[in-house]
Order: sequence, then structure tokens, then C-alpha cells
Amino acid sequence: MNTMSKFAVFAPLFPPATLGGGPIRTVKALVDSAPQNTRAIVFTSDRDMNQTVPLQVKRNAWLERGGVSVYFGTPTSIRLLFRGLRAVRHERPDVVYFNSFFNPSFSIVPQILGALGFWRGARVLLAPRGEFGQGALAIRASKKRAFLTFYKAMGLHRRLLWHASSVNEEADIRALFGERARVLIREDETALPPTAQRPRSASREDRPLRIVFVSRLNPMKGLDILLRSLQPISAPIVLDIFGNAEDKDYVRTCERLIRELPTSVTCTSNGPISPEAVRAVFAEGDVFVFPTAGENFGHVIAEALSVSCPVICSNLTPWSDVLNMAGGDVLDSRDPLDWSVAIQAFAALSNEQVLGRRHAAGAAFDVWRSRDKGDHIFAQVAQVGRSPLAVKRARIYGGE
Repeated sequence: MNTMSKFAVFAPLFPPATLGGGPIRTVKALVDSAPQNTRAIVFTSDRDMNQTVPLQVKRNAWLERGGVSVYFGTPTSIRLLFRGLRAVRHERPDVVYFNSFFNPSFSIVPQILGALGFWRGARVLLAPRGEFGQGALAIRASKKRAFLTFYKAMGLHRRLLWHASSVNEEADIRALFGERARVLIREDETALPPTAQRPRSASREDRPLRIVFVSRLNPMKGLDILLRSLQPISAPIVLDIFGNAEDKDYVRTCERLIRELPTSVTCTSNGPISPEAVRAVFAEGDVFVFPTAGENFGHVIAEALSVSCPVICSNLTPWSDVLNMAGGDVLDSRDPLDWSVAIQAFAALSNEQVLGRRHAAGAAFDVWRSRDKGDHIFAQVAQVGRSPLAVKRARIYGGE
């Protein structure tokens, strides 16, 4: 790349927002790691997830945050939203990059405007961020099917490049948009250290097994499955839950399941957690249990492994090969009874065995972190032409 390429990143949430979990941290890492000869600007919401009170930032104008130009727009006002979109257009980006498919203000509206020439010929890159997984599509399925039909009828999918975080997500994209879809594969960025923090000691001091659950509280993440799996367990267990109450009806279901837990299980719901505290929470746990219905990446899994916390996880993430050598377990079922068996087996381990599992988790993180992940997604877009063949070559030479 001999000239500067400007990427306008559309993100529903961006720091100082925290309630959206790992996706906020991956988008922040994406722009912070932008390669030479590229510049990222960010258009995002002026409030955190499901909040009515705005963030404590300058709103509806550009400001510099950590060396990145960020525009915190007001999506609840049509006038202010279009003011922000015009401000992005004034920057004349070479690429507009959408970090969502279904978000109305930060993907759907600007894409439709793009079809009308609003972005002055800028290329379009779209990261669905797990929205095309079967578990995600099952939520509000009829509305999503209707929009997908409309989207294809407008031909919007013919005008863009897709960013998949894994080969699994690539398959999800092609299942919806066909083999001719132009897909670039690049694992999400992180700001995690190059090597894992190792566990402190060999003993849990005969305390109960401590399970940690850190994620947004919605049906996709599977807290209800974890709670149901603990009901038949007689071994003493401490469960600490951290996460934003994203789905109020779902949270009420989980609260009922907590009340039904046996006396052998001590459960604490701790509410949202700051991004800076996530790794410290995992460092104090014995195992992270994550019955997710699907992750395009799973930043929280990387955070757990980065402090040598084993993970018991579903097989619906890109992490299965890493987790198989990381001291935890990968389950091909979301049946609570199967999760109960896995948790009971972990609870039966000795202190020394748990320490061995933790060392395995840290070693697996080191192996994953050292892998060649190929060029940054911005570099891939700048290098490829506009033909499917050029995209295929970029994937081959980018280290897939």
C-alpha cells in the first residue's frame, strides 16, 4: 500500500461503552492495530447497550480518543443520526466497515444509503459478528428472514466484501448468500498479552470448586443451561455470574433457576463487569463454563485462557481445537445433563489435577497467541481487487 487508506468503522458500541462485552474490546483492538498506511475513524452510539442516559463523552461531533477519531452519534434522533452519517461522508472514507448486519442505525440505514451513492464509491466491508449462526438466527427468526429477503431483493449483498472471523462463519455467510459471496477470513483482533499469566499456587485450600460465568445474559450464551446442569450435583460448588442483564425476560428465568439450585451450590449474581476486571475474575476461578449457542470469535474465551483458566465450552465456537488441549472440555450437546456430567468430573479432580488443568490452559493460550494469523483485515481489503478470484488469492496468501 503506497497511499493512505481510510476506513470508516461503524460500531454499535465503542469504549467507554462496556455493556456489550467482548465485541467492544475486539473493535477497539481492530482500530488500535490498524496497519501502516491505513487510518480508522469510528462512528458509534452515544450510549451504552439498552441505556437511555448518554455516555460521558462529547456527542454528535468528532473527538480524539486514544489516537482514533470517534463520532458518538445519537441513534434515537433521525436528524442527529443523519448529521453523523454526513460527518462520516465528509471524511471521504475509502472503505466503510460495518460491525453488524442487523443493526438499524449502524448497518442497515447506512448500507441502503450506500446503494443510493451516499458513500461516493467507497468499498463496503461487513462483519456479521456471529449474527448468521443458527442460534442467533433463531432469535426473532421471522423478522430476520423478512429482512434477509428484502436485502437480497435489493442486491445489497452484491456490492460488498464480507469479513468472517473463522471458517465456520464463512460457511454461515455462504449458506445465506451463496458460493459467490466474497469472503475474507481473519480472526478478530485482541489486546491480550503474548503469553498467559500462570496460576499462583497448587492448592485451592480445600474450598469448593469455583465456576465462573462471564457473558451477556441472553439466551445465546446459555446461562440457563449451566444453572439446570447444577441441579443434580451434590459436590460443593461456588458459581459467580458476571454479565449485563441484556434480556430481562431471560434474566427472570435464570433468577428462578438460581432459586431452585441445591444447597450444595452457592450462586452469586454480580451484575456487569468492567473490561479491565474480566481477566482478574477468571484468574480467581477454577473453570469457565460456557454453554454458548454460537460465537463468531469468543473474546471471553481468549481472556479466560490468558490467565490459565480452563474452559468447558460448547463446540459452537472457533476454539474447539485449542480447548481440546487446554484442560477443559468441548461438548457437542447443549443438554444440561451432559453439562452436569462434565462439571461433576471437573469437581472430582484433586487440587494438583486442577492446577495441571490450569497450566494446560495457559500453555494452549501461548500456542494460539503465537500462531500466524495472516494480514490485518484492513491490509487484506487494501490488497485485493474487486473480483472473487482476488478475494480467494488474498485468503490463500493471508495465512488461512
